[in-house]
Amino acid sequence: MPSGTEIWAEDEADGGDEVWMLAEVLRQDNTMLTVRKKRTGEELAIDLGFGETYPPNPKVVADMTSLHHIHEAGILHNLRERSKLQDQRPYTFMGTILIAVNPLRRVPNPEMTDYMDRSLNPETPHPYAIAELAYHQMRLGAGRKVANQSIVVSGESGAGKTETSKIILTFLTHRSVGGVASLDQKVVDSSPILESFGNAKTLRNNNSSRFGKFLKLQFTKDKYRLAGAFIETYLLEKSRVLTQGKGERNFHILYQLVAGASGVGIDLKLQDVESYKILSQSDCTTLDDVDDAAEFRTVKGAFDTIGMGEESQLQVWQMLASVLHLSNVEFDKVDHEQGEIATISDREALSTLAALLAVEESALEAMLTQRVVVTRGETFTKQLSAADANLTRDAIVKSLYEALFLWIVSVINTSLGKGEDSLPFIGVLDIFGFENFDTKNEFEQLLINFTNESLQDTFNKQVFNNELKLYEEEGIDVVVSTCPDNAECILMLSTKPKGIIPSLDNVCAEPNPSDARYLDGLHKTYARHQDFPRTQPRDMRENFWVKHYAGKVKYTVEGWVERNMDRIPESFGGTLAASTHAVVRASTSMYGQPPTGAAAKAKPTRSRKTLVKPTVAKAFLASMQDLNMTLLSTTCNFIRCIKPNAAMKCGVFNNRYVVEQLQCLGILQTCEVLKVGMPTRVTYTELKEVLGENAAQAEKLFEGEPETALIAGILWAFEVPSEVFRLGRTRVFFRAGQISTLQKILNETGPEKGPWIFDRLQQALANRHKAKKAAKEAKAAVDSALAAVMEAQEMTTKAIGAEQKDEDGAATRPPPESILSDDDEYKLESAVKKARIAGNSIPQVKLLIQAAKEDEIGTYVVGAFERVMTASEEATKTIQASSTKAEELDVLTRTAKGGDAAQEIRKLEDSLKRLRRSFQETKDLATGAEEAAAKCQVEKTQERVEETKRKASGVAVEAAAVVSGAKGIAQAAERQLQALSKANDLLPSVNAATEEALTAFSSFKNLIAETSKKETAAKEASDAKAEAEAAARRQQATAKARMESTKSSMKNLSLSASDADDHLAALPSAAPGRGQRGRMLKKQASQSVKNLLDTVGTPDTSVSPNRKMKSDEDNVSGPAVVGPGPGGMMFGGGARAFKEMFEEAMKGGCVEGHLMKQSKYFSRWKPRYFRLEDGYLTYYDKKSLVGTNKNKGMELTAHSITSYTNTKNCFCVRTGEAVWFLLGKDELALNKWMTAINAQIHGLFIKLYNVPEDNYWSQGTNGRFFYRMVDDALPQWIRTYPEQAAPRTGDGLFPGEVIEVAQTLTNKETEFLRIGNDRGWTYAKNPADGSTLFEEIDGEVVPDTRNYGFPPSAKDPIPLLFGPGLESQQTGEALIPGERAEAMERFTPGDGSGVVFIKLKDGRGWVPVRKRNGSFGVTPTEL
Repeated sequence: MPSGTEIWAEDEADGGDEVWMLAEVLRQDNTMLTVRKKRTGEELAIDLGFGETYPPNPKVVADMTSLHHIHEAGILHNLRERSKLQDQRPYTFMGTILIAVNPLRRVPNPEMTDYMDRSLNPETPHPYAIAELAYHQMRLGAGRKVANQSIVVSGESGAGKTETSKIILTFLTHRSVGGVASLDQKVVDSSPILESFGNAKTLRNNNSSRFGKFLKLQFTKDKYRLAGAFIETYLLEKSRVLTQGKGERNFHILYQLVAGASGVGIDLKLQDVESYKILSQSDCTTLDDVDDAAEFRTVKGAFDTIGMGEESQLQVWQMLASVLHLSNVEFDKVDHEQGEIATISDREALSTLAALLAVEESALEAMLTQRVVVTRGETFTKQLSAADANLTRDAIVKSLYEALFLWIVSVINTSLGKGEDSLPFIGVLDIFGFENFDTKNEFEQLLINFTNESLQDTFNKQVFNNELKLYEEEGIDVVVSTCPDNAECILMLSTKPKGIIPSLDNVCAEPNPSDARYLDGLHKTYARHQDFPRTQPRDMRENFWVKHYAGKVKYTVEGWVERNMDRIPESFGGTLAASTHAVVRASTSMYGQPPTGAAAKAKPTRSRKTLVKPTVAKAFLASMQDLNMTLLSTTCNFIRCIKPNAAMKCGVFNNRYVVEQLQCLGILQTCEVLKVGMPTRVTYTELKEVLGENAAQAEKLFEGEPETALIAGILWAFEVPSEVFRLGRTRVFFRAGQISTLQKILNETGPEKGPWIFDRLQQALANRHKAKKAAKEAKAAVDSALAAVMEAQEMTTKAIGAEQKDEDGAATRPPPESILSDDDEYKLESAVKKARIAGNSIPQVKLLIQAAKEDEIGTYVVGAFERVMTASEEATKTIQASSTKAEELDVLTRTAKGGDAAQEIRKLEDSLKRLRRSFQETKDLATGAEEAAAKCQVEKTQERVEETKRKASGVAVEAAAVVSGAKGIAQAAERQLQALSKANDLLPSVNAATEEALTAFSSFKNLIAETSKKETAAKEASDAKAEAEAAARRQQATAKARMESTKSSMKNLSLSASDADDHLAALPSAAPGRGQRGRMLKKQASQSVKNLLDTVGTPDTSVSPNRKMKSDEDNVSGPAVVGPGPGGMMFGGGARAFKEMFEEAMKGGCVEGHLMKQSKYFSRWKPRYFRLEDGYLTYYDKKSLVGTNKNKGMELTAHSITSYTNTKNCFCVRTGEAVWFLLGKDELALNKWMTAINAQIHGLFIKLYNVPEDNYWSQGTNGRFFYRMVDDALPQWIRTYPEQAAPRTGDGLFPGEVIEVAQTLTNKETEFLRIGNDRGWTYAKNPADGSTLFEEIDGEVVPDTRNYGFPPSAKDPIPLLFGPGLESQQTGEALIPGERAEAMERFTPGDGSGVVFIKLKDGRGWVPVRKRNGSFGVTPTEL
């Protein structure tokens, strides 16, 4: 990659939200890029094997299908730039799909007239454009096919769906004004009513839709004026009336009523908001910049618009006020003959409720405190307990609000005036967005998220599946990476009878239904489903997870059975049916109807306490099925709303938050499909209708030509540009924005134009023939280029072998077989190594000569040094000959191995790939020429022909270069064969030279040893003679001195004999003879020759055996699988329990990133993007495909295994017969992945095996022991449990290591040791043969709470150990010089070594105590 090139690269900064960073390439070394980050100037190294890079686009565009490079980074950057506050453009096209990034503020809309009667302009994206497109498509389809349209507005909560829907409705009503009087205003004014009654503040959105709405606008068949409308609603979240999360609000209208009650004309007996628990319990009663009283007045005005009378409005407010009053009703407990029952002591509150609902006070009280029980032949009244009365009250509160909401919807529908079913319509769907709350996700969230799953499936089918299928059937080429697919999740959620939602109905139909039974059934049924992630054992009684298209959601099952059954007192309908208020009677009338169908035929074996009605789940699934059928029967237009940040802050665009939405919505794949951009289609039959009476004559004119020729002629006749359409097998495909052109051809061509059309068709046919003749030249150029390419491919195959498919289906070549066999390579390299070793002994010869000089050899043996020098010259000459031979053989061996052949092969393969791309471009140009000829375009055909010729000429040049390169490699192979032959010829002489060199060195060494020995003997003899002469002289001197002493004894009587001896001993001796010195001054004989002879042996020319390493667990080729590796725990962080580390790994959720994977068949490493989640290890070709079905996966089990290999940063994962070798970027990546995979295996083991609740502590023997691993044992993995099948922790134990043991246990005749600090379990004896692995050691453990320090003068840190033994593993932590640490105990081994260890109080590990005068260990600081 050239220096200065700009690229998008993955931003791997910890916790960073950039996702992609723009960088400038500084230099490239193979796969390593050095880049400079544009934003910060920081220099970074990027390994292309573990990351992805993409070229940036030259500009920001309004339609992302026109991006030069379609990739995730480019799409994200384009949306971000358009979303900036300065010149904010929140809308962006993606073909005919609109992407709307919520601006989180009011943005002025353009003039509607700029979009009316205009083709879709890619440069002006807006909801108006989508609305106009739907309107045009409805008109175009009328009378020919189904004309109905749907506009689906989707996105997560807070993405701006409701506001976008209102913009669309405003445009459509304005666009089609002139039909039913004031209908347009009624449609517009229905929005504030439904928002007030159906929307609420959530943590993610201040105006979140808590129901789904599908508004159908019907149009007249003649002038397409607004003729009627009606609204369908889905799943009102009525549980919100009673409870809301912290920081959320109830439905808007309840706050608006309290704020505006003074203006309704009657006293509703309302107090402030804080007086009502259902309004104030969440500590949020107001909205920023929202006046509830003003909003209330808006709703009242909207009621007037839709024609709701004043009396009805008053009754609505009274019924709504009753919801607030009833929610505050409290029950007292009193004794009764039936036991403790509930009563209402606040009679004033009861009276107020009765007045608001216009019912008898006694009947209302009975509904709240009594239940009528009907059994066989008997009816009696049962008084409710206080607890049951509270439940009844809550059920009535929810039902009152729901009844009123549905009645208001019905009033709106009546006002809008639904037309005939045969009228064409445009439906606008505004439905609750996907939700995933951090606090709790309940029954309503499951249904809401299922709705979004269904909508995503509709999107997939209409945009991907159906579109691609049609392109395939029509012969239109489309290249798309893969299509998203969430069908499996939908089936899991909705399939009867065991789907997650239907199974709740099954449980509710059983006697004594419970949440626990429902939840237990889910965990059993979907334990291994890919979209049902594993739940932690401690959470399985309350939770389950679902992997939705938009992410994983944890659901809390609490009261689901009750919510689904939605029971209402049987007296509810009858009591309210007696109300004098028409609104109360009408809205609750559905509850007074007797059960029908199966419910009506049910045997009264059990007393009926509540009204029988469909469960919430059943009704919901039925409504969703109807919605899906409606959507699939229409042409859907999509608006995908994006939320720029989680906090809803204006001006903030969080890349990571947005990119997750882009991935979930399949935006990248959508862009790839829609880049083809052919949204408008018309059949050939329809298009030929414009010929009218001239159809037969035109058919005869084009006789012998394919049907496409006549169609192309018609379009040429009407001067339709060739680039805006493509011809399929049965229909014409038009690019976006060509509806008006097509409409003009189909609807505005009268009979009078018949002769003109026929004349134009004759010209078109003539042009076709001329263009076809020119197009043959392009075909000839392609054929010539093809011949050159085939020759290049043939030569390449001969040189480096044929391509084959790997396990991923990609074309690749296996590594070329080496000219050298393994045996030949080993034989030659061994000979080189031996010869070099022998040749490297010249320095040793020189050292021995130097030592001989220092020892003055030849001083006592005349001529000895001269003989040594002569021998050294002869030995050096012979050894030098061996070294020369080694270099000569090494050159030949490297030539035979190929040297840089691998690099030349890669260059050849790259050249061939470029050649193929160039040839494909040539074919595309030729195809373009043929298509232009088919469309009767003479000039364009000729242009394409010339371009094809030029490109074909370039292909020929490239092919010649490939042929030359292939020949060069073939010639190199011949040189390899020649070198191998010469090497084999040279081998005997090399081996002989090696032996001669070894013999010469050995002979020289023996000579110098013998010479040194003789020199030493001669020297000792000379020294002995000199010593004897010196002794004689001393004796003479002593005798003389004694004589003189006797003479002077009379002069000095005080001197004793002993004093005399001492003095005499101090007298100097005579001068030493040649070669002698005094005893204290004597130079010791040099030991240099002796030392060298002891340390310098004959060179060891032994080499490693020629052994190809194989896995100890499989026979696949690849890095050798090895046991635990030394160097401390893979996790780091000290002596931590494996469970703690596994829990950390599991809390981290999905682990993902780049790894290299070795090809199973060809031993080549390929970069892949991996995800580990819920027991599945999955990889994709690239990151942007995450979440699609284009992946390969390995399902982990409780018996899966991870292992280290003998390749750096490489590990192996095995499940059954499936074996993957994976390579991490560095040791950190290796540890992260192995820990995470082992954690998943551990979790699966827990689910599969019946692990005791006390974790085995009640079994075996507990205590405090120390064990040492015997020296001849094999390294052992540490396991998570005392089971032979238990997973590994990732850590291992090694011979000589001392471990702390907390428990010994025999399980299934296998002895286990529980390692201290909960590191896991290990075998005490080998279960295979019973041999001892660990022996208990003696020692004394005593408390020691002193502080210990590591001397500041120390050069290196002292590592902490897992056990009190110098051969124990290091924990990965250390004490640095000068650091102090507090101890908790001291251990003195009983092995007599004298080494004492202390255990640190913080549990980080053991450390040795420094011995007196020692240099290693810690010392107590408190002496």
